[in-house]
Amino acid sequence: MFCLSIFFLFSFFFFVSVLVFGFCLGLLS
Repeated sequence: MFCLSIFFLFSFFFFVSVLVFGFCLGLLS
């Protein structure tokens, strides 16, 4: 259960970072 929550938190952080990266890339181009 603890590992599952860590995995969920990591995947959420990865999703947010990809979203922010795509948004910044859209602003630059």
